Amino acid sequence: MKKIYQFLLFAAILVFTATSCVPEIERVKKSTDFKYKLEKALFYYEKENYTDAQTLFEDVMPFYRGSANAEEIAWHYANCSYSLREYTTSAYYFKQFTNTFPNSKYNEDATYMIASAFDKLAPNQMLDQENTRKAIEAYQLFIN
Repeated sequence: MKKIYQFLLFAAILVFTATSCVPEIERVKKSTDFKYKLEKALFYYEKENYTDAQTLFEDVMPFYRGSANAEEIAWHYANCSYSLREYTTSAYYFKQFTNTFPNSKYNEDATYMIASAFDKLAPNQMLDQENTRKAIEAYQLFIN
């Protein structure tokens, strides 16, 4: 009888440690509460944990499409890509942002970020200068 209690205690401890070792981000990702996910995404964004923030923004983006929060989510999502040094991807998302939200308060900043992303991709002068040309065109668009 004593061995059964020891086994049950061991099993309970094992289950407890297995469930408590799950990282917080995994619990948030599994949540079905999109408001909670958005709050955590903004929390991770403020803490400069851009990888987790981008993952959560990606999860909530379809849910908030067409709502008042869609603009903020798209802006933060593009900024996460830029902060993670994914410059090609961030240029695409900033361009998509300017097309989707042409009257946004972030539109001027997004236009600049497109140019900055292409500028970061520009190689030295001996290599193909396609990204340099794109950066110059994007800076000119920003200036205009």
